[in-house]
Amino acid sequence: MATQRRVKVAALGSVTLFDHLFWLPTLTPDFGTAFVAPLEGRAGTVHFGGQGLNQAVVMGRLGVRTYALGVVGDDLESSGYAAHLTARGVDPSTLVRVPEPSGHSFIMHAEDGGTLLVVEEGAATRTPPPQTATLPPDVGYVVVNMPFDSYAVAVARQAAARGSQVVVAGQLGTASEVDRRQLAALTDWICCNRSEADSLGLDDPARLASEFPRLRGKWITAGAAGIDFTDAAGSTFHVDPAPASEVVDPTGAGDAVVGGLVAGLALGLDLEDATRLGAVVASFVIAAVGAQSNSPTLAQAVKRFSATWPLPAALEEVPA
Repeated sequence: MATQRRVKVAALGSVTLFDHLFWLPTLTPDFGTAFVAPLEGRAGTVHFGGQGLNQAVVMGRLGVRTYALGVVGDDLESSGYAAHLTARGVDPSTLVRVPEPSGHSFIMHAEDGGTLLVVEEGAATRTPPPQTATLPPDVGYVVVNMPFDSYAVAVARQAAARGSQVVVAGQLGTASEVDRRQLAALTDWICCNRSEADSLGLDDPARLASEFPRLRGKWITAGAAGIDFTDAAGSTFHVDPAPASEVVDPTGAGDAVVGGLVAGLALGLDLEDATRLGAVVASFVIAAVGAQSNSPTLAQAVKRFSATWPLPAALEEVPA
């Protein structure tokens, strides 16, 4: 098997842990009433979720040693989520538990293309951020997600101090002004959609130089239009989506891209091939209901990768 550089990673932050998924005809219903249909045909079906944990599961399934960081409720074990994470290569022992229930997200995808997200806040945002943060040793990449609070800043600061790379995953604009500026100053890489990029001024060279002094590159995701990358020197490349069998549920597609590309970097891929791996993982995730239901193993991802692009050396001879 080809030699692989496997770097440990940590995924930080999940506002909610449990997803409820629905379809509805439109986000602007007549008379103000919307009738929703559960994606699996059963009202009340709950799926494991949360941005950071979605990304952690992707990386763990791809064979990268992954730690989950952040604040969760005291229902992590009773819900089966802790065991679920462990079985998928994610270490949940680094999560901070508090005596609160974890939050729920009600995600409604409209047939006319929109998405409505209703968040029932829980432990991660209903309790004060921890006063101290401990980053596990030998972590090469830290992926920072919502909530972008003082705890996230503390983890990112530790990562930067020890030479680890900080990847910020979208929605940084939701942070307070103080936390946003501190995290921006610690960011090596950022992955977000176009509206998030616009809100952060990522196309403004002066603002980038002032607020993101460490930034090495940015990924802008655009769903079916693919992923655009630009590095600090202005070099760019574009990656089209990997072919998917079908689109069943788009929930977690963005998290899949982030988890896949960071796993690719941890496995020693270059930027373009890492981005392609992110696109491949997303093609699996959208083919099943739930953000974590169909996250692929490395062997599954490599098989689909090789059907579209030449295999890089770090992915050659991966056992089937």
